[in-house]
Amino acid sequence: MPWAYKIYDVLVSALFIPFFPLFLVYSLVTGKYRRGLWQRLGFYPASLKEKLQASPRRLWIHAVSVGEVRVAAALIASLKEILPPDLLFVLSTVTEQGQQIAREKLGNQALCTFFPIDIGWAVRRALRLVSPEAVICLETELWPGFIYRAHRQGSKIILVNGRISTRSFARYQKIRSFMQPILERFDYLSMIREDDAKRVLALGAERHKVVVQGNAKYDLLSQQARPEIKEAMRKRLGITPDDIVFIAGSTHTGEEEIILQAYQFLQRKYPAMLLIVAPRHIERVSEIESLLKKNGWKYTKWSNFAPETKQSVILVDSIGDLFHLYSIGTIIFCGGSLITYGGHNILEAAIWGKVVFYGPSMRDFLDAKILLESVMAGVEVQDARDLAGKALWFLENPDEQQARGLQGKKAVEANQGTAQKQALLIKEVLEGAGHKEAA
Repeated sequence: MPWAYKIYDVLVSALFIPFFPLFLVYSLVTGKYRRGLWQRLGFYPASLKEKLQASPRRLWIHAVSVGEVRVAAALIASLKEILPPDLLFVLSTVTEQGQQIAREKLGNQALCTFFPIDIGWAVRRALRLVSPEAVICLETELWPGFIYRAHRQGSKIILVNGRISTRSFARYQKIRSFMQPILERFDYLSMIREDDAKRVLALGAERHKVVVQGNAKYDLLSQQARPEIKEAMRKRLGITPDDIVFIAGSTHTGEEEIILQAYQFLQRKYPAMLLIVAPRHIERVSEIESLLKKNGWKYTKWSNFAPETKQSVILVDSIGDLFHLYSIGTIIFCGGSLITYGGHNILEAAIWGKVVFYGPSMRDFLDAKILLESVMAGVEVQDARDLAGKALWFLENPDEQQARGLQGKKAVEANQGTAQKQALLIKEVLEGAGHKEAA
């Protein structure tokens, strides 16, 4: 074992012993991470073991949360078309929200489980049980202990939809001597953009293993954005196509206040406007409820919403509904962007033919930002006043808003097909054929 891994293993093990009891108490009190705790420690139920034993060939795909699970869905759909039917897909997540969506969307196509804590004995147990032919890591999932042991066990390791933001790159550069041996254990690294490829090469990845294939988050969006969904959402909300709906999706702490300020300004001219707030993490619902009550806003929670009890604000307290709600939005803001987080997937709104608003922090979705802005379907805002002002312009110019939204939808559709390229790369690696295209 290289010295870097020895140090990492010792540190993780040393921290685990005193912190695990605290983590256990936190989990029991808050409910967070309680689900799948034993799986995170490398202990799996008999039912899961039986399914693994029934399939001699396995491919492990790791997706940290909801966004990555959607990439996995597109990838699995493409892989099923070209790989043998006896190959079992094992899909792991870190977050409970990601696991819920994985089981809802892919439960009949993959064996869904939680990713093990990156500590030696937990990772060893998981890898021995699954024994995958290949491990597919999505986006930025670079777990040193897991990658080292998977490589040592003989699994092929591939990064797909890889991205490294400028902020992450600055951090990784400080530990380049540690990052390089991790990257060297990958058989291929499929990056989203040229900038991502340059950064991963600068961190020590081998040039012949790095390819640029685009973003698989574009894929499957067209199939998911079905007209009947829009009608179903309107019916549930009790609204017509003429009603104005302001949707703030995937918001974080500090952004709801800005949204409410912008909404208050817009309501002066459009008093019947409906606001829908969907926090990125539903455990923040009580926090947002307190904010709404403090500022005198009347609201309804989505889980018990009924048209006859509709208030001016709807608070989404469920997982997986935001994409469908985007279909009926007039003004759509995508969160994680007015704070220094890095943004969220603005394409999920754009595929519905919507102009999308977001803040300046979009480092994790630069490709999507560049794409939408190239057809004037993406609008960056700085604060509540800027958001309200730009939203008001579009509300007063609906034909222009519709035209730009349509161009954004077409741009997203034109950039699909990445999952198919990634699937072919995985197939070639599994077959030992290699891949000739390099960054």
